[in-house]
Amino acid sequence: MHGLDVLRAVRELPVDPLPVMIVMTTSTVQADRDRAHELGCTEFHVKPMGFPDFIVLMEGILDRWLAKTGAPTAMN
Repeated sequence: MHGLDVLRAVRELPVDPLPVMIVMTTSTVQADRDRAHELGCTEFHVKPMGFPDFIVLMEGILDRWLAKTGAPTAMN
């Protein structure tokens, strides 16, 4: 299943609130970003090329979203 199909399927679920949907892709095409947002993605990120940059991106995402949900983090 393509990532955009996943977004579409999740957004059609009868749940409230809808889950946070973060797209991580190698695509730098603006049309892909636009389509993902039209389908309700919460955030859209192009995967970094290097592992250290990937870790920084993931730490930012985890800090932003786990803090909002009250879920425990690796630091708690």
